[in-house]
Amino acid sequence: MASARSPSLTAASCVSRRATCSTAPRSTPRRIRSRRRSRARILWADGRDLTKRPLRERQQLLDEALTPMGNIRRSEQFIGTGTALFTAVQEQGLEGIIAKRLDSPYATTRSAAWVKIKAFRTMECVVGGWTEGLGGRAQGLGALLLGIYKDDKLIPVGHVGSGFDERTLKELLATLKEREVARSPFAAEVRANTTPHWCEPELVCEVRYVEMTRDGTLRAPSYRGLRADVDPKECTGEEHRESTKSALKAAARASAEETGDGVVTSKGTSESAQQRVPSVLTIDGHSIRLTNLEKVIFPEDGYTKADLIRYYTEVSPYLLPVIHDRPLTLKLFPDGIASMHFYQKDKPGFTPKWIDTYVDTTADREGGIDYILGNNLATLVWLANYTAIEIHPWLSRVDMPDNPDIAIIDLDPSAGATWDDVKETAELTKSVLDDLDIVGFPKTTGSRGIHIYVPIGRKYTFEESRGFVFDVGRIAREKKPKLVTLETVKDRRRGVYIDYLQNVGGKTTAGAYSVRPIRRAPVSAPLVWDEIASLGRPDAFTIRNMGERLAATGDLLAGMLDLEQRLPRASVSVPAKPTRVATRKK
Repeated sequence: MASARSPSLTAASCVSRRATCSTAPRSTPRRIRSRRRSRARILWADGRDLTKRPLRERQQLLDEALTPMGNIRRSEQFIGTGTALFTAVQEQGLEGIIAKRLDSPYATTRSAAWVKIKAFRTMECVVGGWTEGLGGRAQGLGALLLGIYKDDKLIPVGHVGSGFDERTLKELLATLKEREVARSPFAAEVRANTTPHWCEPELVCEVRYVEMTRDGTLRAPSYRGLRADVDPKECTGEEHRESTKSALKAAARASAEETGDGVVTSKGTSESAQQRVPSVLTIDGHSIRLTNLEKVIFPEDGYTKADLIRYYTEVSPYLLPVIHDRPLTLKLFPDGIASMHFYQKDKPGFTPKWIDTYVDTTADREGGIDYILGNNLATLVWLANYTAIEIHPWLSRVDMPDNPDIAIIDLDPSAGATWDDVKETAELTKSVLDDLDIVGFPKTTGSRGIHIYVPIGRKYTFEESRGFVFDVGRIAREKKPKLVTLETVKDRRRGVYIDYLQNVGGKTTAGAYSVRPIRRAPVSAPLVWDEIASLGRPDAFTIRNMGERLAATGDLLAGMLDLEQRLPRASVSVPAKPTRVATRKK
């Protein structure tokens, strides 16, 4: 799009929904608006071949040769105002714009000098059923049957059968079959190409589409992903505008940060807990639409999704350095901690393009797993709005995924163990680390146990870090065999289990500062060794008081990842799965 930075780019004309000149008023008779447009080109004049001449020159010659008359006229051109034009197209509900380089010669085929920039719409729809697949999808999922609520009735708006990959088709079908019911949830008849199946209207998906037809059907919809953060009852047909990648490149060369009613620009810290979270946040140029802010996600404590967003915003200066460039496994609770939850590794289809991700191609899944990286505040806020209550980061970073920079000692109490047992085991573990001249950083798990982070500087493999943690546990068990166990079978454990098997590539636990989905909304809080003995309960620190604690203690993990400690050679080779540990040959 033409701008001060790119003066030769472009002559632009609007394209309406019916492929006619957008400069025609909206009141233009339908019989005229629906006619196919003829594109005037001037390729030869006065015996000269003009195909090699730039567009600017050819348009000038065309203006001289063509006299407007009746319904014959040239499309109006807009030069140097691409961003403003595209915004106007979106506001008027038009389909997009065409952009051309003014210095480009004529081409008979598509080229980078000629781009169509579409402004798609997106909408959240309720999934009320599905159809069986045909052809290559036989025996599988064909399309999702979509609806929106009007007057508390689920009204059908069509079906979506594109935008899926093979894995998504399989996962969706399994999810739908769990919710299958005999009767249609729709208040009107649903037109389906194949046999329809019905489901409870519990799932919400986001679709991208061109327009809503006169009979209330989505035209050319494409599946974007499930929206666990949206209540089905809130799907009332509200549309959102979305630009394609080419639009972002051509029509908005430089990102602008806009503010207005309901929009707040944040530079890194949250509003106080007494202030209302706005419905839209703009953080570092990224606009995030917040939904269901008043939804209670901790029913016994009354904490809402807005409280979760405030908390993660408040701790972001401490949390982000710890999880930067680490793939995240998320624990999602769309309807709060008392309802269904699920783990998510692969990013959902509607993940904003500005969120950093990492594809783990070694994962046992076709195409790998595309993880979200928690690299900035905007991502944290988006995840909290997605009801990602619990955040599990990798122990390694994406540039060296096979070399962890943290070894984790997980003190996990068995059924009969107490909090005092856990604290005693933590102090015992510290004494073992002291003897080995190793520094550890303790934190509550936020549940019943304690984690100890040991920074190791990315010099070791997971097998080596796992062997080190096993040795720490072995020494601790030798000192207090009735207190410490290394038993991997849960039902056989007595005392506090030192879980060395957490040190496996891609395996995760709740990270520092992560909220835990249990009563009181506790968090995994970094500790000072000296305070452990007097700490009255494992869930002492919550989303309510963690801000005050940080103000008093500061960042207890500051400088942790700068330590490069030398681990003693492990005495055994420890498999990544719970099997008999083999003694290393000397």
